[in-house]
Amino acid sequence: MARHLEIMCGTWRGTWRGLSRHTCHARPPLVVPAPDTDWVTGPNQLWDWDVTVLRSPDRWAFWYLYGLLDHFSRKDVAWHVAGHAQQ
Repeated sequence: MARHLEIMCGTWRGTWRGLSRHTCHARPPLVVPAPDTDWVTGPNQLWDWDVTVLRSPDRWAFWYLYGLLDHFSRKDVAWHVAGHAQQ
């Protein structure tokens, strides 16, 4: 089982002498503190945004839904659907 996990981690590499074993190092999860939003006491004080990728009926084509949300009421303020990712 351990050898199977090492192969899954990509730790067994082929060399001209055969297989060489390297240890698999997993990175710890990145912990980002949540921003302080206790100061929001009503609507139109803080807006959040979201981009959602939607599948289209055509093969390998996608639509991008851009949404602007009010943080206090959790309602949509504005939205836009585009056929390509905008920068």
